[in-house]
Amino acid sequence: DIRWLLAGEDHRAAIPGERSVSFVINHDIPNNDGFNYLILDPADEVLAHIFMFARNGGVPHVYTDLGIRDRLKSNRWFMYHRKPVVRAGVKFHNLTRTASEKIVYADRCALVLQRGVEGIATLNKCSHEIHVKLNAPLEMDYIDLLSDQYLTREFSRLMIKIPPRGGQLFVRAR
Repeated sequence: DIRWLLAGEDHRAAIPGERSVSFVINHDIPNNDGFNYLILDPADEVLAHIFMFARNGGVPHVYTDLGIRDRLKSNRWFMYHRKPVVRAGVKFHNLTRTASEKIVYADRCALVLQRGVEGIATLNKCSHEIHVKLNAPLEMDYIDLLSDQYLTREFSRLMIKIPPRGGQLFVRAR
């Protein structure tokens, strides 16, 4: 259930946001056999990065390496800091870092976080598209930093279509 991502601080299972450092993977996980069970499915890893950059609080850190060229086991994290999800995530994080966080939708599959009026982040861990209507100000347009697609309007509301096993990082189009 994706809502468990929201329970960390409430259950004292996480350091408060203003004191935390967030990461999805660190150097030990792919490079030490004892930690390989912690390697996520690649789609889940992308979702985890979207969540890490979208949440309020914490300093996001991204693991990147030189792959097999550096005697490592794979090229999966080769120059990972240049991946589109990381570039979009850093931009989203920087644009929304002072904005408040509000959960506008959450169920077992999907999560939508609004960061003030500056940004909207979505996650969908399930294998079907999810539609969410938002009560966002109508005069604002939002663009997804990952796909360059704009949010659509339907009957004077913003409509988000969250792709299966995917997410979005919308920011105000300027």
